[in-house]
Amino acid sequence: MLLLNPLGSYTPKIAGFDVATGAFPFVGHLPALASDPLAFVREAEGRYGPLFFIQGGLGLRILICAHPDALGVFKSKVVSSSYMRDVDGGAFGESSIVQDGKVHQRMRAVLNGPFTPRGLAAAEIGPLVAEIIERRVRRFAAGAPIAVLSETREISLEIIFRLIGIEDRDLSAWRKRYQQTTLLLLNVPTMLPGSPRWWGSRAKRWIDARLSEHVHAERAREPGRSLLSALVHGKGEAGETLADHEIVDNLRLLLLAGHETSASTMAWVAGLLAQWPDAWARLTEEVRALGRIPTNPSELRKLPFTEAVFREALRLYPPVPFDARLTEADLHIGGRVVPKDTLVSIPILHLSRHRDLHAHPDEFMPDRWLARREPLTPLELIPFGAGPHFCLGYHLACMEIMQFAAALALILGRQTPRVVARTLTPRYVPLLHPSSALRVVFDPSAR
Repeated sequence: MLLLNPLGSYTPKIAGFDVATGAFPFVGHLPALASDPLAFVREAEGRYGPLFFIQGGLGLRILICAHPDALGVFKSKVVSSSYMRDVDGGAFGESSIVQDGKVHQRMRAVLNGPFTPRGLAAAEIGPLVAEIIERRVRRFAAGAPIAVLSETREISLEIIFRLIGIEDRDLSAWRKRYQQTTLLLLNVPTMLPGSPRWWGSRAKRWIDARLSEHVHAERAREPGRSLLSALVHGKGEAGETLADHEIVDNLRLLLLAGHETSASTMAWVAGLLAQWPDAWARLTEEVRALGRIPTNPSELRKLPFTEAVFREALRLYPPVPFDARLTEADLHIGGRVVPKDTLVSIPILHLSRHRDLHAHPDEFMPDRWLARREPLTPLELIPFGAGPHFCLGYHLACMEIMQFAAALALILGRQTPRVVARTLTPRYVPLLHPSSALRVVFDPSAR
C-alpha cells in the first residue's frame, strides 16, 4: 500500500513536466518512497511518463528520470554531485563523492589504484577478507536461527575496520562511534545537545582524530603492502598525493558508504538462497569443486554461478535505490530538455527491474547472467553508479560478497538453509535492505 495523501491537490507543471499528486505537507512524497518506491515510480511512470517531478521534504522538488536513457545523466558533463553537501549532514566532508571536475579527477587518480583487482591483490586483501568471513560464518553451523542482517553488518564493518588497520581490541569503540556518525545522514538541522547532529558530530570528531593518527603514522613509514599505505603513499599520474585531511575524509566515506551496501547485499544473498533450494544446490556444487574460499581474481572467475547469484541479488535489491545529480546547464534526456538547477534523480531500483530491459524483471533468475556472452554494460552495472563517480569499491564489494556466498556453501553446504521468520521484506531506510527481523537457519538434519 502506497502512503500517498488522498487529499493531495494538483500541482501545476514545472518546466513542462508533470508533478506527481499525493504529496503530504512538509514531507511531500517521502512516505511513499520510504514504503514502496518501486511501486510508486512504476505507477507514476504509467500516469505521467518517464520524467516527472516529485515533492521532497520541505518543498524540495526532484525530477525523477525513469527513462532507460538515465545513464546519460551520470555521464553528462553539465551535472554536479555538489548537492551532496546539502543533504549528507557533513558526514562525507570533502571526500570524492561530493567533488566534480579537476578536484574529483585528482582524488580519483590516487584513490583508484588501491581498489583495482591488482591493488587489492598487492595489499593482500583477499586472504584477509576470507579469514574474517570464514571465522564468522562458522558460527552459523550450530543450526540456530541467524539474524542475517545483523550478522552481515558485523562482517562488513569488521572488514572495513581491519582494512584501515584498526586492531581487534579497538573494534568495539570504533563500532560505537561509527554508528553515531551515521546519525549525520539524517541531516537534522538542529545542533542542540542530544540531537542526532550533536551526537553525529561528536562521533565524527572522534573518528577523524584517530584516522588522522593512523594516516600520520603511516606517512612516517616506508611504503608497505596495506591498503592504508597505498592510499597514503599513492600518487596520481602527475605525481600528486592526497593531503592527510583528504585521506581522512575518503576513509570516512569508505566506512559510511561501504558498510551498509555490502552488508545488505550479503543478507539478500543468504535470504534468497534460503528460498531457492535449486540455487543453493548449484552454488554448493560449484564451490566444492573449487574447494576453498576464493582469494584472488583468477579463483573468483572459476565461480560463474556464484557471481550470477551475487549480481541477481544486487539487481533485485540495489542497496542505493536512487542516485541523483544537479544540472548546471540545460540537459537533454529522453527527448526532453531538463533546465539548469534541476535535481535529477535516477531510480536505480526501477531501472534494475525495467520491463523493457530484463525478462521477468521481478523474478530471481541467476541464469540470466550466465546466458550472456558480452561484457557487462553500464546499465547492468547501474547499482554501482556510472560515469566519473562509478563506485570506487566495486571490485572490493564483488570479491567480498562472492567470498561470503562461497563461505556459506563451503562451510554449510551439507546443511539446508530456510527462512524461519518473516519473508524477505524490503526496507528502504536508510538504504534498501531486508527486514532486520529476517531469520535464516542452516539445518544440519534436513539434508
